[in-house]
Amino acid sequence: MCPCSLKRFDQLTTANGSVVDKPVKPFWWISQSFSIRHLMRNPRFAAERGQHRNGLGEFYPSPLAARMNAATGGELFKQANSGYEEAADGFQVFQHVEHDTHVHMGRCIDLSCEMQQELAMMFLMAVVPGKPKCVEAYRQLIDKEWQQLANQVRPAVRDPKR
Repeated sequence: MCPCSLKRFDQLTTANGSVVDKPVKPFWWISQSFSIRHLMRNPRFAAERGQHRNGLGEFYPSPLAARMNAATGGELFKQANSGYEEAADGFQVFQHVEHDTHVHMGRCIDLSCEMQQELAMMFLMAVVPGKPKCVEAYRQLIDKEWQQLANQVRPAVRDPKR
């Protein structure tokens, strides 16, 4: 149930007995795990990942990064690990409907600021058609997968001090 009290998912029982969420309204979700693995196959991404952690305007030298590194027991700053951030935005597909589609996307913060802005270095997580009153219900699959990937990809919780 969404905080706006609109039902966004029905509970369905599959043939093997597991319970899954089925969207009441259509939307498209793309696995973060698949997208990140796909991104890591990009030779340019692989060569640049982690090489820009100390530049001006980069995330890693910030006080927020230091707090997140401490909260993860020093895991964030390890060279083999990467940080990711999410963004969501609405846009207008049809001329007569303002903000009729919303997208959720992610990007690796281990790249230079310039490279983070390139479409090839971002990954799509969800496309929500229509103008939802709230997007929290649509984030269920995204949040659930971040939790499952916690040992491989650690999502950062929004810092109230920021």
